[in-house]
Amino acid sequence: MDKLNEFVEKYKDTYINFDSMHGPQCMDLYRQYVEEVLGFNQSKKVSIAYQVWFYHQPELYEKIKKTKDNYPIPGDIVVWFWAYGGTGHIAVAVDGGLGYAVCFSQNDPGGSPCILKKYSYTHFSGRQIVGWLRPRKNVERVDL
Repeated sequence: MDKLNEFVEKYKDTYINFDSMHGPQCMDLYRQYVEEVLGFNQSKKVSIAYQVWFYHQPELYEKIKKTKDNYPIPGDIVVWFWAYGGTGHIAVAVDGGLGYAVCFSQNDPGGSPCILKKYSYTHFSGRQIVGWLRPRKNVERVDL
């Protein structure tokens, strides 16, 4: 079983509160994934989800904008813009296809534990996926 599947199985239907602040948020799942699965340093200057899109570490992640012709692959970090709840949202892709992404997500809907959820690109009407960060292959990391 690969690291991503192990991570999902370990935390599915549980809560992650990585920073012990504000209760379990989507950012907590993201930070736990970055540390536990990728082994990367945490993003700086980031306190809410959509900021990860602007303050990601380009040496660690390739930034891929969402289009109608692409989709995330397992292990990508999917980011929603600020209009999604005022803070955006962030989750880890486990599957994808044209027009959708299946993500491991926390606090969506609000208060929910870590769950697998299918997101449609067209469903959000202003609360859309902006894109995803793909861990770079030239950085030492686990196989996803």
